[in-house]
Formats: sequence, structure tokens, C-alpha cells
Amino acid sequence: MLQIKFGTDGWRAEIARDFTFANCRVVAQAIASYMNSQNLNKRGLVIGYDNRFLSEDFAAECARVVAGNGIKVYLLKKASPTPQTAYAVRNKDAGGAVMITASHNPPQYQGIKFIPQYAGPALPEVTDLIEEELQRIADGGKVYELDLNEASRLGLFEVIEMENEYSAQLMRVIMPDFFKGKKIKVVVDPMFGAGIGFLDRILSGLGCEVRTINNYRDCLFGGSSPNRWMLNCQR
Repeated sequence: MLQIKFGTDGWRAEIARDFTFANCRVVAQAIASYMNSQNLNKRGLVIGYDNRFLSEDFAAECARVVAGNGIKVYLLKKASPTPQTAYAVRNKDAGGAVMITASHNPPQYQGIKFIPQYAGPALPEVTDLIEEELQRIADGGKVYELDLNEASRLGLFEVIEMENEYSAQLMRVIMPDFFKGKKIKVVVDPMFGAGIGFLDRILSGLGCEVRTINNYRDCLFGGSSPNRWMLNCQR
């Protein structure tokens, strides 16, 4: 088995070369085993995913493994930004979340980010324990799986929508009065990613004149790297 190492609270690798469905299942099993060892299993696990290639399929693969370990899965219905997945952990009082994303890495990469029960970044003491579980699997441990239809029948799988709740939460942490009586024109660029439909809708609701660009799924990010988009936005 490929030696899988967690970086910034997750594992990222090139699709097909290292990030395969088989390795995805191994990481999902390690996370499920970690949750069982920390008595977080009864709280369930949220699974979210971004707009990268095969993200929804990798999310479903993780769901089968997590449910196979007797842990309830809350699968987000559509591609979602990582903060929304983290918010779903708090909303559902879940034991953590898996986010299928490679963040700023090039389009050919995919990744699995683990979000602990406190809905923040996974610290090294968490990822170290997950890597220990990965080693146990490499040493002959089993990967458990369950068909999602059967998991649903057993109450171990549920598709959830969190968009409205998350948008309402965003409205609670901004200052909407700032926008009253002002004519503000905004260009929103979600960069083909999972944030499509959030900021533009909120700003429109606050009375802004909004133009949105790059607001459709493109697994190649317009022929550029997500990291390059981020650097351009920071200039």
C-alpha cells in the first residue's frame, strides 16, 4: 500500500497515480477507526466535497466505508465550501467531517481533509493518530464497506442540505446595516469552485449590484492552477 502522509490536516495526491478509489477507502477506514477509538462514532460524520474531478464519487466511496464501520454519515447534497462542511459539524453535533478537496493544489490533484469535532483544523495530535490507523491497515487491517442503500435503510446514511443554514449563519456574523442606502457594485469570482452561488446571492440580497464570473464547474479551473488564482486575488 502507498505510504499515505497527512499534510495540513489532510492528504493530497495526484488523481489516478496515487489518489485512487482504493486509497480513498483506506483513508476513510483510518478516519472511521480513529473516530471509534475516540468514542466519536455515535455522533456521526459529515462528508462534503468540492468541484474537483470525481469529488462526489470519492465522497460516496468514503461514505460507504464510514457507514460500514457503523458510523452514521451526513453527506452534503451538493458541492460545498470547506467552511460550510465545518459548520455542518456544529449544526449536527457530529464527531467530525471529511472534506474531499485538494485546496489550492493543481487540477490533477485530489485530497481528503479531516475536520475534527470542534469544527476547526485537525492538529498534528489528531492526524498522527489517523496515520497510526493507516499503518494498522497497511499491516493487514480490514476495510469495511456498506452499500449506501442498505446504510440508508439502517439509518446510517442521510443526504443533507446545509446551504440555507450556512447562509443564515454568515448573515449573523456580518454587519448588514453597513449596506443600507449605499449603491455598491461588486464583481464576484468564485473561481469555478465550491463557493459558487454563496457570496453573490448574499450581496444581492443586501442590495448590491452584482456581476458574477467563473461561476460554473470547471475541473481544470479555466486552464490555470487554483494556487495561481489565489495569488492573483491577493495582489
